[in-house]
Amino acid sequence: EVKQEPEEPDIDVWELLKNANPNDYEKIAFQYGITDLRGMLKRLKRTRREEKKSAAFAKILDPAYQVDKGGRVRFAVELADPTVELKWYKNGQEIRPSGKYIFEHKGNERILFINNCTLTDDARYHVTAGDEKCSTELFVREPPVIVTKGLEDTNAYIGDKIELSVEVSEEDANVKWFKNGVELPLDSKSRYKVKIEGKKHTLIIEEGTKADNATYSVMTTGGQSAAKLKVDCE
Repeated sequence: EVKQEPEEPDIDVWELLKNANPNDYEKIAFQYGITDLRGMLKRLKRTRREEKKSAAFAKILDPAYQVDKGGRVRFAVELADPTVELKWYKNGQEIRPSGKYIFEHKGNERILFINNCTLTDDARYHVTAGDEKCSTELFVREPPVIVTKGLEDTNAYIGDKIELSVEVSEEDANVKWFKNGVELPLDSKSRYKVKIEGKKHTLIIEEGTKADNATYSVMTTGGQSAAKLKVDCE
């Protein structure tokens, strides 16, 4: 059985984390494809300490922006004085116009478009107007990972090596395994091992026992699948 998550409205993960209980951070990070949760929280904390009132900017950047991988993002500020020289920066390096970076002027508004966003665009940006600046964070979100080939019900005998396999839409995907709804430990001490070959993820039980009779399931950021394992005596 394979279930894909319904299309969700465009969620502002920054706002979600900002208002979330810290106990929910890991769950939110998994659900929305955040690979560097610690780094993201550090960056979010930094945005809270900024921005003060500005004489140069009639309207400053939002504290954070979010875009899906492959998408386009728009940064915009409004200048109090349109004659002031304005420059854009990414991680402290000045941005020059190109096919990737498009600059636009509309009256007092200054706009930067970033096209075809990748994970390398996930960074801190700032814009200067004369001696003043305002900053933002851009978070690039990975597309949801879906289950393309689900788990299948399996019968085995005690002592057998048992393998349960699933295929997903992306390589290097984060896939979580569960037994009767409880997440499986997959550390070095666990009797459960996972083998990953490209988009195929396989749960391995070296020697099946009656205690392995259960419903096993997997969860990705965009889907889930479940199947029953039955272990019998010979």
